Amino acid sequence: MMQRILTAAMMALLVCGVTTAATINVPADYATIQEAIDAASNGDEIRKLLEGDTVQYSPFCGSPLQSSDWQRVKDLVDRGAYQLRGDTGEIVEVTIAWHVLEEWAANRAVDQWELDHYLELANEIWAPTGIQFAAHPVTDRIINPNWFEDIPNVDDFRTVRRLENALNIYWAAPESMGGLCGISAFTFSTLDTIAISPECMGWWDVDGVFCHEVGHWFDLFHTHEAYNGNECVERTNCLEAGDLLCDTPADFGLSFESCVDPYTCELLSHCADNPGPCQSDGVYTPDTENYMAYTAVPCMHEFTPDGIDRMRATAVNLRTAYLNTNLHHPCPSDTNWDYTTNVDDLLAIIEGYGQDCSGCNADVDGDGVIGVGDILSVIAAFGPCFECLSESDCDDGDPYTFDRCLFGECSYEPMRADCCIQGTCVTLIPPSVCESAGGVSVFENTACSWACGRGDTVATAQIADLGRNPFTNTYAMASDEPVDALMCKDTDLDWIDLVDVWMKFNPPADGTVIVSLCSEGSFDTSLVLYQGPEDPSPGELMQIACNGDAVDPIGCQPGYSEVSAPVIDGDGWLYIRVGSQSGAYGLGVVTVDFAE
Repeated sequence: MMQRILTAAMMALLVCGVTTAATINVPADYATIQEAIDAASNGDEIRKLLEGDTVQYSPFCGSPLQSSDWQRVKDLVDRGAYQLRGDTGEIVEVTIAWHVLEEWAANRAVDQWELDHYLELANEIWAPTGIQFAAHPVTDRIINPNWFEDIPNVDDFRTVRRLENALNIYWAAPESMGGLCGISAFTFSTLDTIAISPECMGWWDVDGVFCHEVGHWFDLFHTHEAYNGNECVERTNCLEAGDLLCDTPADFGLSFESCVDPYTCELLSHCADNPGPCQSDGVYTPDTENYMAYTAVPCMHEFTPDGIDRMRATAVNLRTAYLNTNLHHPCPSDTNWDYTTNVDDLLAIIEGYGQDCSGCNADVDGDGVIGVGDILSVIAAFGPCFECLSESDCDDGDPYTFDRCLFGECSYEPMRADCCIQGTCVTLIPPSVCESAGGVSVFENTACSWACGRGDTVATAQIADLGRNPFTNTYAMASDEPVDALMCKDTDLDWIDLVDVWMKFNPPADGTVIVSLCSEGSFDTSLVLYQGPEDPSPGELMQIACNGDAVDPIGCQPGYSEVSAPVIDGDGWLYIRVGSQSGAYGLGVVTVDFAE
């Protein structure tokens, strides 16, 4: 989510979910915001330049009504879908399926305690509607380092491992949705999921954003919705324009902190004189604390009574497939909700045996009496309610599968990775295939083209400059160039099938080259120098120096290597071969000094 950026004297009013839109400037194009609204098409961006203001504005919500949507809304209104007829008022429950984007296991968009907070918030805010929420006990962790930085297509993100007949809410990383605070779905939308950023316009308290998007899921529209015309300030057309709720004041589009003080939630003076669109109207007096307004993020505090009724009607008339599905607790026999049917549940039934208690936990078979049928049901269902509650429950012992716990069921996805085979990068093949071909699999989001070809062979030796040259041998393999250990027999060279990395240096003149692998925190190394042509054929390299362990000065890792050797300009390139002792992998530095 784009933060508040102090860059220019600008305020902007932006209809949410902009993809392709025109920009209308106030007062350059139109004298007032209202004139600009009257001239704009849905999705256009309206910018109001005010001297001294310093907020650069970004998109907020990805849930505007489109032209095709309005006819669907009209049909629902005509059918009475938003009216409460014959509703018993009983509590209905919706299962929330949490999905959290992670860069890696310790770096995630939101933590579990935050999810618990949002669940508690939802139950508090929606209590007047008779709608309550329960979270599935398994939170879906979506590990994708690339998406953690930038999600190219938010709709792709918010369909990953969707749980049927649940309210699926996807938490993205800050900034990863390209400036979008959230995107939701109406009952008539193609998708039925929500995606939210944990940061919105510089604010890290996004309770209001959460309620805003869930409000959309129950067919609440923006208070400034203008697709079917602007709502009159006198509300004479409140059933045909705006958000279709008559207890919501007409709203010209508050544009967040451009028009609302985030600390007092009061309308700023330069936005307080916008005249209404109808002949008898006075000035707009929008509700600056409505969850569905584009008010300042900290000011989203309330739904109106008509909004509460709309959400209840939407739930019982249009979201019936999501109600009381019990996806978060599929075991009636689990009387104490520990997700396992066991002796404790049997004891609970025995304790209440013979009691009439329709709807109580111990009435497993639902006949209204705790009896033999309940005991038999518990015995028949003995064991876990879910196959898994975490990834650790799904370990199949196969190192080449991703073991996942997806909402109570184990899933084993074949692992694919890039493969380095003698300096050649082969993308996205099973690691078993890579290793059987003599390659090394590249994981951890390392670019294959970078890991391969960085000096794994003589042919791919990277050019070394004077000074420090960093390297990694993480994906390197052993090469078969011969080594004459007798040349440095007293230095513990011990070169037998060592994983190695190659560099090459072109001496500028006759002189002495000093190559050191001293780098505090690096690994135990061995070092061999060769001389030969720029593109040598097998057997053309001549070994000129080697070293196993140099004397350990302060600031170098134990077992580092260092050599010096005379070179003659014109005799070819100097090839530097770095080996790792004891199978060590990691980062290192080759330092090249030259003296004539």
